[in-house]
Amino acid sequence: MSTLTTDYGVDLRIGKVVGTASGLRNLIDACVRRLSTSTGSVFWNLEYGYDVRQLLNSEVDVNTLSASENIIVNQLQLDERVDKATCKIIFNQATSKMYIYIKITPVADKTFSLVLSVDKVTVEILDTATNTV
Repeated sequence: MSTLTTDYGVDLRIGKVVGTASGLRNLIDACVRRLSTSTGSVFWNLEYGYDVRQLLNSEVDVNTLSASENIIVNQLQLDERVDKATCKIIFNQATSKMYIYIKITPVADKTFSLVLSVDKVTVEILDTATNTV
C-alpha cells in the first residue's frame, strides 16, 4: 500500500501559513499533537493525549523514562490508524532536552520512523522516514 494513496483524513494545519494536511503528513501531525496535549484536556475524550514536555518538569530517571515510553506507545496505538508503535526516549541532562525515537506501523501502510526533540516549551519533528518493512 502506498502512503500517497492511503486515506489518513484531512485536517487543518495552522502555522506561518494556514493550510491542510492529508496523507501520511496528517497522521504524523496527529501523533505529534497527541504527544503534546495534556491527558484529560480534550473534554470529549479524556484519555486523549500525553504531554511529553511534562517529563522535563519533574525528576527524570530510568524508571520514569521507561514508564513514559510505554505510555507513548499506548497513546499512539489509541489512534485507529495506528496498528503498532515502539518508542525509545533519550534524555540529555546537559541540555535538558529529550529525543524520542518512534516507529509507527499504520493499519494500512508501511512502518515509518519519527524523531522528536522535546524541551520544556516545544515538541519538534526532527526527522521522518518511511521504511520498506
